[in-house]
Amino acid sequence: MAGDRAAASDWKAKAVASLDAIADPDDREVIQRDIDSLPL
Repeated sequence: MAGDRAAASDWKAKAVASLDAIADPDDREVIQRDIDSLPL
């Protein structure tokens, strides 16, 4: 985050939006867990 919480939130939203492009449910779950672990 480097102190820029607004930019971090924007990037998190982009990551969430891109989940639909991940075809494999197992892969999508791994990425979702990573996103969920972000301190935002």
